[in-house]
Amino acid sequence: MMRELLRNLIEDKTVINYKKWWMECKDAQETKLLAILCFYDIDDLPEETTAGLDKFVLDKLRVLSLLSLCELSTEVNYQEIKEKCDLKTDGEVEKLLIRAELFVDLKIDSVARRATVLEYKISRDVYSGEKGVPFHTPVRSKINILSALINWRSSLTD
Repeated sequence: MMRELLRNLIEDKTVINYKKWWMECKDAQETKLLAILCFYDIDDLPEETTAGLDKFVLDKLRVLSLLSLCELSTEVNYQEIKEKCDLKTDGEVEKLLIRAELFVDLKIDSVARRATVLEYKISRDVYSGEKGVPFHTPVRSKINILSALINWRSSLTD
């Protein structure tokens, strides 16, 4: 893959799915970066990895991490977002929430310092074991999702 294409994909605010390019990529460094964008959140990565990422990648990874958080709960508070997305201020949280509204409809309550997920428009990539990943098995893997669905179904019948 040409580095320019990868840079354009990262800088494109409308792109959150990278699996197609990850599957096709032959360059080891680009494959690792694409795997990070596909399957990991910022808090999943070793500190030395995040330290080596540029501003555009970190910004994209923060949006992706927020989307992951929104998948887990219909209501997220600012503190959870700060921790999950490596942010310091409420202003940074609100800017991130606004950027994420391309992918999820939110009701942002600045006074209560929380956001409510109204509708999820698109999901992140899911790892299905297609090829190796640079770190631990991603949380958004086919196996984990199937396991969660089985547990959910069991809880309904208990």
